[in-house]
Amino acid sequence: MLEIIKNKTLFPDTDLVKMVKRDNNPKRNYLLVNSRQGKHIPTDPEQVSYLCTTLAGEIKKSIETEKILFIGFAETATAIGAMTAARFINSYYIHTTREKDETRTPVAVFSEEHSHATEQYLYCDDWDKVIKGLRYIVFIDDEVTTGKTVLNFIDALKQYDDLPWGLKFAVCSLLNGMSEETEEYFRQNEIDVQWLVKIKASPDSDETYTCEPKCKKRTSDYEFTEKHISGKVDPRKGLKAKDYKMACTNLAKQITAEIPHSQKQRIAVIGTEECMYPAIMTASRLVMDKVTAVTHSTTRSPIVPEATTRYPLFSRYEVDSFYEKGRKTYIYNSDETEYDHVIVVTDSENEDYDFSSFAAAFPLTKKFTLVRWVK
Repeated sequence: MLEIIKNKTLFPDTDLVKMVKRDNNPKRNYLLVNSRQGKHIPTDPEQVSYLCTTLAGEIKKSIETEKILFIGFAETATAIGAMTAARFINSYYIHTTREKDETRTPVAVFSEEHSHATEQYLYCDDWDKVIKGLRYIVFIDDEVTTGKTVLNFIDALKQYDDLPWGLKFAVCSLLNGMSEETEEYFRQNEIDVQWLVKIKASPDSDETYTCEPKCKKRTSDYEFTEKHISGKVDPRKGLKAKDYKMACTNLAKQITAEIPHSQKQRIAVIGTEECMYPAIMTASRLVMDKVTAVTHSTTRSPIVPEATTRYPLFSRYEVDSFYEKGRKTYIYNSDETEYDHVIVVTDSENEDYDFSSFAAAFPLTKKFTLVRWVK
């Protein structure tokens, strides 16, 4: 059951959020998919930008533009966190990660209890510098329901004795499904809450869903090119939001300069797992060139597809992870459009990658470019 209580955006209620079935997840059998976020569903990048601009406007109603640290939650909110943070003058940005780095000590480790991959890590190379004089930490997520993930995170951060005196916390999301009791608890603990869409959601049944998706088969060969473009920065380590935006802007300029395109083409720009923002920025650059471009990303989240009316995910393909051999990742709604070109943007350093599983997810497309963003 999904009820939209209030919608602060210009999108129609039914166009913005849909309930889908998690595959084999007894902790919580449903997921809410935002069709304008550029993650699960192919999306116009300008619509993603509009959502983040609107969210930033909500945040500015209660938070002054002083020194702010924005933290985006991996993996779904990595891009909206970056895009929202970039709309503040003096802001830093980090996104959490599910990628454990054995060479570094995390600032915090916390649990996302209902997720398919529960552990999240926060790393920051200059933590002391980032938190010095900090006024706010703003958590950005696509969906907040119980609020437990945010509270787990705040508890982990409060273990640091050197947090600035008077530091305030806020949680901001595209969707908010908190109960009145939970919101009151946040207010009592002086944690500000902002959102774009207020919802009430609960499962229609206690069933644990599972499926074997039907996949179209590729019937023709495809053209594949791989490019390396320098200038990579890592939002998992912490940086100024404007620096991350500038780096992604420069990447998008180089990609569109090096890859021929025309206004008659239809192009999909695909991000990989936590690497969403560079793909969205590249698609935005193509739109500026009057190209019809959409963007979405691979994900570690397994969801049941259904070819039924109003259900938003009609196909699912299992794709080899660009980051870890043997890890399952997925891409949705990729097989009904014949794109003139599919551009994949990744920050993965794993060079030993077999592209065939990814190409199989786009059976009608004959031209692919893999862009590796490198230092």
